[in-house]
Amino acid sequence: VADWLAANRTPEAVVLKPEGDIFYRGRIDDNQDRTRVVHSDLREAIDAALAGKPIMHPRTLSFGCAIFRDAARPAAVGGASRVTFTHDIAPILNQNCVVCHRAGESAPFALQTYQQARTWAGALKEYTARRIMPPWKALPGAGEFHDARVLSDADIARIAKWADSGAPQGDPKELPAAPRFPDPSAWALGKPDMVVQPPRPYHLAAEGPDVYRNFVLPVDFDQDRLVSAMEFKPGNRAVVHHVVLYIDTSGNSAKLDGKETEPGYTVPGTGIGTLTADWGEVWVPGRTPRLLPPGVAIKIPKGSKLVMQVHYHKNGAIQEDTTKLAIYFAKGKVQQMMRTFPLVNPRIALKPGEAGQRMHIGVTLPVAAHLCTIFPHMHLLGREMRATATFPDGKKLPLIDVNDWDFNWQETYAYKEPVALPKGTKVDIEAVYDNSDANPRQSNHPAKLVTWGEQTTDEMCVCVLGFTVDGEKLDLDADALRGGI
Repeated sequence: VADWLAANRTPEAVVLKPEGDIFYRGRIDDNQDRTRVVHSDLREAIDAALAGKPIMHPRTLSFGCAIFRDAARPAAVGGASRVTFTHDIAPILNQNCVVCHRAGESAPFALQTYQQARTWAGALKEYTARRIMPPWKALPGAGEFHDARVLSDADIARIAKWADSGAPQGDPKELPAAPRFPDPSAWALGKPDMVVQPPRPYHLAAEGPDVYRNFVLPVDFDQDRLVSAMEFKPGNRAVVHHVVLYIDTSGNSAKLDGKETEPGYTVPGTGIGTLTADWGEVWVPGRTPRLLPPGVAIKIPKGSKLVMQVHYHKNGAIQEDTTKLAIYFAKGKVQQMMRTFPLVNPRIALKPGEAGQRMHIGVTLPVAAHLCTIFPHMHLLGREMRATATFPDGKKLPLIDVNDWDFNWQETYAYKEPVALPKGTKVDIEAVYDNSDANPRQSNHPAKLVTWGEQTTDEMCVCVLGFTVDGEKLDLDADALRGGI
């Protein structure tokens, strides 16, 4: 039927007259979130046809998964031009995809076997060609980061050729060994010093917009704590999109908590309801937790509240989740603190109907530092963000370049080697926004003036730097602060 109607995606609506002529083809409505639907295209087309009126938009662009078809032409037999799963595609998937696309992980389907990959061959071709997958937004050449999964042009061409030639399996003897992953029930960094979680499970509705739920964890430290690593374990990976830990020294989060039947609380937009909270750690699918270098630690001040924000993406069924946090305390002597500094430009006023609107943030470092992590942040209208360091001698170094921003794939990018930034280095952030109706992520219909705000439909221009200060020479005994743990 899909071949007869030339359907390319699922879902795709095709409506025929009694005599067989197609009078509408395309999407059901204009948003995957039913609470944000503006035009119910399919319903409007049927209503117009039944009323004998012309259909305003008889052809619309549907969104969904590509329909895979066996190629009409047979795959080449032998020769260098033949691309097979066992020889060519499995190594690409093992290196870049199966960390998430495997049983028990966050991705919606697995890519561990030939049959699984063959089923999704069409989607693999489309999504890799558009560089939507793997979901890594930092461009090569601007920073060397841990966990980078970027397909080369040759990899993308190989996947396309494989899909177009019928997705042949190849010689099973050429299948590479499957990558090994930690036991899902174990902690990647070994036995933690302590594990904390919300007091009871959180229940997520089946449908509706995404939920950012803030859980004040049952932790009360009576003295400062020095932390070497924090690791998350999502309880229900089918709906947990990402997790962020905030360190709230103000105590405001505790005042917002405990007022609802479900554990935790929700505030409009992003954040946890207080702008003074520091970032502690973040989890996104595919990220590998790491211990900080010896002698470096994150400080959790005495009396701080640890707030775990979980981003839930509903999947059509009522779900339950209890996400956990493991804490690993630093050992031995600590000489430097891992610090965060948010570069922020709140003077956003994005004119309606205009693409390519630019915002800038800049800071000159008063001390020498080593940049360890960088976290770009915008909302739905953001399209690009790049950071550049200009050294005192005028030399420039690109720190990160994101030219296809996606609010759904935010990441704290960790440098493989901390970047040395001498005193007097200027760090410039340039962000580009698209507030036109042509932007597929536009949430306002029609477009309107958009300013700074916590709501997702507002905008932000933020880049958080994680760094150590070169001149810091602390002599803290982390072991002495571990008493009673």
